[in-house]
Amino acid sequence: MGERCAIYYVPPATSDLWERGCNWLGRDPETGQRAWPPCWLAPRRWRAQVAQAAHYGLHGTLKAPFRLAGTLDADDLTRHATELASRHEPFYLPPLDLAVLHGHIVLGPRQPCPQIDTLALDCVHSLDPLRLPMPGEERRRWDPSRRLTPRQRELLEELGYPDTGEQFWFHITLTGVLTQRERRKLTPLLRRVFAPVLRRNDIQANEIAVFRKTDSQPSFELYRRIPLGRGNHG
Repeated sequence: MGERCAIYYVPPATSDLWERGCNWLGRDPETGQRAWPPCWLAPRRWRAQVAQAAHYGLHGTLKAPFRLAGTLDADDLTRHATELASRHEPFYLPPLDLAVLHGHIVLGPRQPCPQIDTLALDCVHSLDPLRLPMPGEERRRWDPSRRLTPRQRELLEELGYPDTGEQFWFHITLTGVLTQRERRKLTPLLRRVFAPVLRRNDIQANEIAVFRKTDSQPSFELYRRIPLGRGNHG
């Protein structure tokens, strides 16, 4: 089968959000550099709490992971994503804060962001012809911890992801699914880790990224950053 790819929002590589987020998850998906947990967390517990999020790397989902159809590869996806990116100008995200989504602790915007919603919708629909349809068995196995609504099941069937379209809410995932007690204990620690970036109004959204995972790779890697804006593409 084709390699799995995704289109994600990523903070600039030199930004505080990228550095702190990658350090928190324990790896930089662009360079492969590894990081240790904060000194106040037991390594085994930290690994268990971040493993699911770390598998995908620090990101905000625009088009969720999918298998490429036919003989397409990440370079083909990059060419299409570059054309798409030229249609969207850079912007700033609204201030971010910690939130809970489906049992995960995430960074989410404190107010609506029409630009990221529009960008995500374009990614989902414009790039869908490159996606291999999700096999029925895989759809039935999709995240059994979630109770999908009929509309979300419809989106999963049609576009390979239930949290898109009108169901989309931009976020950056920081943990796997945690119990309420685990979230209550971890949230104050995450506020310390991300204090310099919380509620800032200057976090840039100036590029999207192609992530990929081949069968030989344990986790998703950042394959290519693509700047937004026609002026950045010649």
